[in-house]
Amino acid sequence: MRLFLVFTFIAFLTSPVLAQETGAPSPSQTRIETDAEKSEIRFYIDGALSAVLKNDGLHVRDGIFYGTQIADVGVDGFEEVKKADDPKGLKDEE
Repeated sequence: MRLFLVFTFIAFLTSPVLAQETGAPSPSQTRIETDAEKSEIRFYIDGALSAVLKNDGLHVRDGIFYGTQIADVGVDGFEEVKKADDPKGLKDEE
């Protein structure tokens, strides 16, 4: 009888009813992938592609929320900031 109860208890613990998912995303569902062939970085949130960073800019599926202001300084403005951060151009040699 005891053996029967032990097997019944083990069967209950391994039952698919108890093996339900919690609904929380697994680490693989929220991730960042790099693609060297396409020269892009892809951002996945809850398994869905949310943003792609490419040489021509950041492409976002939904909105971007910010607290102050966003200014488009153009390519010239970007190059000025880049030179200020790295006046000798050492970062481009990698």
